[in-house]
Amino acid sequence: MQIERSGPGAVLNTLGPQPPRAPAGTAASLLSSAQEHALTALRDPDLNFEAYARRALTDELVGPGGYLTQGWLPEDSYRSGPVRLLREQATSADGVAWDATNLTLQPDVQVIGMRDTQGGADSYFVCQSDPDDAQGPPRFFTLCIESGQGTGVYEIFVSPPRDWQAFLDLLG
Repeated sequence: MQIERSGPGAVLNTLGPQPPRAPAGTAASLLSSAQEHALTALRDPDLNFEAYARRALTDELVGPGGYLTQGWLPEDSYRSGPVRLLREQATSADGVAWDATNLTLQPDVQVIGMRDTQGGADSYFVCQSDPDDAQGPPRFFTLCIESGQGTGVYEIFVSPPRDWQAFLDLLG
């Protein structure tokens, strides 16, 4: 790959093959350009919906040592959505296996942003195609990382699905 730069502080322009922009297993963004614009226009400093950050946010969830890798789903978590239980026992902190991946994202899920609470329970926002209507609008979920800072075992609460307007209302 050849790298081209056009002055101090300029954004690097790469020539040649480009790395994939969407997370592995996904196609183009499930969000429309109007939805992308609405999310990036939000002015809450704790929110990050920048498209360039999505790969890193996805890695925080499912990369080596990610929250889902060492996570478990509580009983009140939405089970028919974006998070897949890989270890049947990962429904409590005691069921988490240190030498295995416990949870992961479904292949059609896209991480679109996060809320960093500066020490509280951080939330990741994901969208997924509607399994009953693949051509319809995506469903939106919140994945709340509720515990684990001291133990490395993370309780992952998954919200029920929301439509676009309910998701925007949640963000304030």
